[in-house]
Amino acid sequence: MKNKKVPVIGIGGSARNMALIHQRKEKYPLAGLHQYSMAPKQVESTLRLLEQTPFSKRADIEGLSKDRADIIVPAVRVIQGLMEYSKSPFFIMSNKGLRDGLLFEEILRDEENKLFPNVTEESFYQLGREYEIQHDHISEVSRLAEQLYSQLENHLPYYLKQETNVYLLKTSAKVLYMGEYIDDEASVQHTFYLLTNRSIDGISHQERLAIAFISSFKSQSYLQQFATPYKRYVSQRLLQRYELLGSILKLAYSLNRTRRNVITHLDTRRDGKNIAIHLYCTPGASPYFEEIKSEKYKKHLEKTLGKKISLYFHREESSYHKV
Repeated sequence: MKNKKVPVIGIGGSARNMALIHQRKEKYPLAGLHQYSMAPKQVESTLRLLEQTPFSKRADIEGLSKDRADIIVPAVRVIQGLMEYSKSPFFIMSNKGLRDGLLFEEILRDEENKLFPNVTEESFYQLGREYEIQHDHISEVSRLAEQLYSQLENHLPYYLKQETNVYLLKTSAKVLYMGEYIDDEASVQHTFYLLTNRSIDGISHQERLAIAFISSFKSQSYLQQFATPYKRYVSQRLLQRYELLGSILKLAYSLNRTRRNVITHLDTRRDGKNIAIHLYCTPGASPYFEEIKSEKYKKHLEKTLGKKISLYFHREESSYHKV
């Protein structure tokens, strides 16, 4: 533990005020303080702002509660000093305090586990319940998306290949078009809004923004529209990556259009300079509606990859080509 650099985690009002001051100063567009992170230089600049502001005017700083104007400077000094001493790479704000710990300790008293085994999984489980997301359907979409990515990885330009791509695909599938719960026709807009305006325990702000882009993907134009307030935090190269993952997820979604788990497995092959995707179906099951939807949705992936994609559906009794 001596050489391990760990973050400083803040709870309580003073830590919350420090994070909120920085968010307001930066005009930070993503909602929520929970799991908001600050680098040492950002903590230092916030402290400098507070120290240089006369006490009589300090309460006017956006994000600072008036009843903390007298104690905020020493509180931030303590946080900065702790970060310097521990050589911490960043500060993380937590909205979970001692009361939360006592509550969960009491709830789990009779359980074998004293802690939730996986906070992130629990968060997405609760989201699924809240927005009535069909677990079997998203599990199938996640499986197909993972297979598609695995097969397409060799066709990707180097800058789109990242270790976290599969993780982001599988995590985004858990909340895919969750906005359908509010309005089916505007599910894309609602999905993006919900994910950028609520905290998800176990997910950083950057990951939450990535998941919002991927799970709500509809087209490149929508992606660019959603990205407008976040241009300082999301580069065009990063948006290309989200477009790729969103396109894969959207195609996987179309391959389970009837929610009958028709596609058992798939593989890709080079077709000259283009790509052929072979999809193998459950014996006796017709993929008619999956064909129609995937033909429409594959264009997004074609645009991202700059290659034509041909889909071949294989059934037990025959195989055929869809242009």
